Amino acid sequence: MDLINRLITVLIFFTLIASAVSASEVIDLNFTLAKITYAPNVTLDGTIKLTFNNQIKADETITLKVKKLSQTYNLFDLFQTMNLKPTKTQPVLTEGTSHSSLIFNLANKETKEFGLRLPKDSIVDNADFNITGQQYSGSFPFRPTIDVGEEGYADFEYMGSLQGYSSIYYYADGLDESASSENTIIGASQQGYSYCERVSIQKTKHIRAFVKYGLATASSLPFASRASIYKFDTPSGNELYLQSGVAYCNLPNVTSITTDWQSCVIEEPSGLFEGEYLLCFNVISGTPISSYNLVSESRVKAGDDSSGYICVSDSCAKDTPNDYFIKFQIGTYDSALKTTVPASNWTTFPTAIALAINNYLSDCVPYDSTATQCMVPSKIAANSSGSLILDNLYLKYTKSSGSSQISNIFYDIEITPSYINTISSKNITNYTITIPLALYFKNITTPFAEDIYSAEVSLSTGVSAALEISVTAPSTISNAEIVDAIKKAEELEYALDSIPTSSYEMLKIIDLDILAMKSEIQSQKASLQSLSSSTINDSLKGSQAGVIAKSLDELYVKVPKTVAVSSVLSSLYRPRSSSEVPSVIDDPETVFTYQNAVNVLVNSKRLSITMMDGSSENYAYIIKAVKSLKELKNAKVYEIIPKEFASSASEVFFSEKPEIVEDDPIVYWSIVSLAKGQAYTFSYIIKGDYAGDAMSARTIIVSSDIGSGELTTTCGDGICALDEDESSCPADCFYAPPVKGSNFIWLYLLLGLIIVALIVAAVFLFKKKEEFPSMFKTALEYKHLKGYVLDMRSKKHTFEEIKKKLASARWTEKHINIIIAEVQREEKSLNSKPKE
Repeated sequence: MDLINRLITVLIFFTLIASAVSASEVIDLNFTLAKITYAPNVTLDGTIKLTFNNQIKADETITLKVKKLSQTYNLFDLFQTMNLKPTKTQPVLTEGTSHSSLIFNLANKETKEFGLRLPKDSIVDNADFNITGQQYSGSFPFRPTIDVGEEGYADFEYMGSLQGYSSIYYYADGLDESASSENTIIGASQQGYSYCERVSIQKTKHIRAFVKYGLATASSLPFASRASIYKFDTPSGNELYLQSGVAYCNLPNVTSITTDWQSCVIEEPSGLFEGEYLLCFNVISGTPISSYNLVSESRVKAGDDSSGYICVSDSCAKDTPNDYFIKFQIGTYDSALKTTVPASNWTTFPTAIALAINNYLSDCVPYDSTATQCMVPSKIAANSSGSLILDNLYLKYTKSSGSSQISNIFYDIEITPSYINTISSKNITNYTITIPLALYFKNITTPFAEDIYSAEVSLSTGVSAALEISVTAPSTISNAEIVDAIKKAEELEYALDSIPTSSYEMLKIIDLDILAMKSEIQSQKASLQSLSSSTINDSLKGSQAGVIAKSLDELYVKVPKTVAVSSVLSSLYRPRSSSEVPSVIDDPETVFTYQNAVNVLVNSKRLSITMMDGSSENYAYIIKAVKSLKELKNAKVYEIIPKEFASSASEVFFSEKPEIVEDDPIVYWSIVSLAKGQAYTFSYIIKGDYAGDAMSARTIIVSSDIGSGELTTTCGDGICALDEDESSCPADCFYAPPVKGSNFIWLYLLLGLIIVALIVAAVFLFKKKEEFPSMFKTALEYKHLKGYVLDMRSKKHTFEEIKKKLASARWTEKHINIIIAEVQREEKSLNSKPKE
């Protein structure tokens, strides 16, 4: 019986372990698109929402795929890109047998692991090995990959033997081959120049580059030229700087003055092309030429940005408004590895394997008893069954002592995987993350052909979701419809012109960029007007106008028709008790004491927007200034936004992005230092009519270094200290509500004040009225302000100094002038009396 109990205990233990592993893979994936109908070659607009029920593996990936286009992220890297601060557990690695070669028999999409052992203090100078594909379970390995150092993406990826080139031509963004064009004349003085287009290239090893050019005149001499691909840096503005390592091919010499497309093939010898590049037409230095033509697009749309650049040496500048007629096709491959290839030939970029090893060694934890050796974990996989053999390893590395060594040994390893366990300091369980497609999957565009396609999001664990999208060609419109589209553009222009410029920055926070909308509409209007008078054939004119008209229709629902801004609340906020401090921030009692070091000024506005389509919405624009009463260092300003305002931080529009503590939402901003009397200002906008309730959002300050000593404040120094209030020091603590506003609550308050005033008048009917200027709310307010001015005068302050201090405390010019004039009269009267 005891043995049976033990077996049951062991069985329960392993069942719990299996459940935990299974639970760690559970995730809810919600995939939505902003629309289901798209034009060809545009980026999808929508969101992916991930909700985690437990911790997930750190090598988990997410892929968005439309037809043959796909883009994959490692989730851990993606969360870092989104500034969400994920953390992960350390993997546990166990070393096995050493080998000079390894054989992996892989089932379909199976992943296996091996290791490379190196001293922790070493730097790899060169890394290479051979990979051979053989049949297993009836197939050769299809598109095998190797991830060295568990980065989450492939350092080696074999695409296959070249079969040809895609039928699709890829252009720079915005380049229109059917647009009107002109010739750029290139003379002998431009030898050494590069004329480039900024292009996005899918993963490939070969591209066929096309450039449209010809001789400038019949007397021009033939010339030699190249098509080149450059990686680049973008240190500032419109300037680009070319990186070293150019891939190029020689273009054909031409003898005709007629410009025509010429092509050649560019191969990346030690890596793959993927991402953004400059694809250029090079004028080879030293070529004996007189002049020749390169065709460039004439930009007819006002304000339309170009993708064209002119580069001299390694420096490039945007060539506005030109785009050059440069396009390309990508290679097509059979994808099956049936031979032996060096890993260096198919790295995803040159030196990828050496860089991956060095990255891992830089912060690895030695696993052996001597605490000097690190095992670099690596994963090998294929998209089909097949056998992969690794041999001929060559790892040349330099130790910190300066000695160079070579390793040619692979290792078997066993790894307990690493898990993502927290995101932004919060447990990942029940954590939801929203990923905007257009922001992070911008390389995925709709196909060129008209049809219905599937857009699929999938995780490497198998969780997936798919939606159908319809790709349709732009409709052709008539001349009369072009006139109607111009009128619609003018209607939108008129609406945007009526919006107060003072609200532009506020609207930009909620993704309504008025200046950008104006520029886009003006550009579309100018294009329509140009088409209206164009002599091109009606079919082409109607097709181009149809694209613009459709764009205007989509913009119509995004343009505000009227925008009204009204001030609702202006007041001083200070936490009343430790109950206002959420325990998630820190110990409430301790944190509450920090609030003695600051005052928080709250200003709230109501933003009412009516859109062109008739829909309307109210927003609350909340501005807060955290004013320091002591010197603060290494501080955090927390904002606790009520759930009735917003159920998630993603529903709040922040002018400056905060760190998210809880999605409830609780967020914070970091401050390096804040001098005494200095203010840190932040703002955000929430949807709904909450402007009058802005004080419900709590602001909490936490600082690791608050200046020591008692608070030393003086009435009139612009700081409302803890021992001051509106009565004892109105100069610092009184914040009058603004006179503007359409909030009906102020009407009710005004009516209530009138009723109270009538009651007070009835009670004190026979008492003498205490007189004070009508603009003051109470006699007490008037007395305190006058008393403050008299006190400042007794301390030898000038009237100008007093005026500045009162103005900084938000007293109006009328209040200040009346009090100053009265004190001046009293002083003059006192000075004019004869001395006894």
